[in-house]
Amino acid sequence: MKRLLTLILVAVCVWMLPVQKAAAQRGEALPAGVHVPEEDDILSKILSPDSPYFYMPMMQRYMEGDTTLTDEHYFYLYYGYAYEADYDAHRELPGESVMYDIFRRTERPSREEALAIIEAGRLNMLVDPFSPGNINMMTYAYQLAGDSLGARVSADRFTKIVRAITSSRRARECAKNRPGIFCVSHTPTI
Repeated sequence: MKRLLTLILVAVCVWMLPVQKAAAQRGEALPAGVHVPEEDDILSKILSPDSPYFYMPMMQRYMEGDTTLTDEHYFYLYYGYAYEADYDAHRELPGESVMYDIFRRTERPSREEALAIIEAGRLNMLVDPFSPGNINMMTYAYQLAGDSLGARVSADRFTKIVRAITSSRRARECAKNRPGIFCVSHTPTI
């Protein structure tokens, strides 16, 4: 399932490159908020130590829970992650089964279960720091555990990751045709 979703995301990114270039050749501007992932742009920004989107310090800020990272930072974090040496779209998340087992048993986990979900989510972030499903479950778990700061940081991550994903023209067109559906996603369903 993860392979299929990764292939779909890659296909959407590849499909968008000629669309963006054709629009630029015709002199058309992309709608506000639409940002097409373009490999040359991403690589030049994440690999340059002089860039505000240089990957290593940006990723460190992300992992530390820095809520001052902008949507633009998240765009380069999310799409730049595919160029990291340890990136593996098919790696299993080590805490995923713990999280799903708890949520299958109850819709409102106890505080102890919420803390177990948070710990499992942290393990998952070491493998896939941008999984919307993982971060969404962590946000809920932080709220249940009474950790308002953790919930705020996690909710900020979730919102900005979803914005990075849905900022592509393809995602916008999909949402227009099917309102309420998160069209570009690698979030598993429980």
